[in-house]
Amino acid sequence: MKRGSYGVYRGKYAHRVIYEKLVGPIPKDYVIDHICRVHDCVNPEHLRAITRSQNADANRIKTHCPRGHAYDEKNTYIDGDGGRRCRSCSRLRDRNRRELMHSPGP
Repeated sequence: MKRGSYGVYRGKYAHRVIYEKLVGPIPKDYVIDHICRVHDCVNPEHLRAITRSQNADANRIKTHCPRGHAYDEKNTYIDGDGGRRCRSCSRLRDRNRRELMHSPGP
């Protein structure tokens, strides 16, 4: 599992499985928010059910990406799904991908 990615259990997000088992059903059209901001955390005390709108509002007020780059006009773009993306992180990801593709095999 990549660092910072969501855990998966039997094809479902682990945090959703844990929430449903230990807290209760997830209301329709709700998402599970990690209060601790650790995406692979499954501690039910760190999870809460919120609407997609509440989740979008919480993300909108963030001033920096997870790696600490500023979400400003120069360093931010909107992706095809309407989400905010960090240009610095995208450049780094693309450079790493190119290096991996052009590196000699084993």
